[in-house]
Amino acid sequence: AEILLRKGNESKGALKEKFVAIYESFFQGQDPGVENPSFWEELFLLKVNKQFLERCVTLTIEDSLLNLSSTLNLIFIESLNAINDKNIFRKAHAIETMSILLKMIFRKKFANFGTDII
Repeated sequence: AEILLRKGNESKGALKEKFVAIYESFFQGQDPGVENPSFWEELFLLKVNKQFLERCVTLTIEDSLLNLSSTLNLIFIESLNAINDKNIFRKAHAIETMSILLKMIFRKKFANFGTDII
């Protein structure tokens, strides 16, 4: 649970990280940025929660990852776009996101080595 939450003050308790909420949506097949034109610029300013993202891929079975291929492709496309951004944080977070996803996807056991997903 620690990888999902930020510590809050005593009266508010712990809050779910924005990064976690967004990637939960992605892994449920939703596009949380569909109505926000600056979504991707904002997303890549968020610090990557490495443990959570690794866990998302690890806990998602291969068939479900195949069903999420359009969502994962979108994340990779937008990550590649962010690499050209002038903001160093966007670049770094985009690279980190792609690295984590690639590492974890290629650890899965796919008939086609996971290339159908990316």
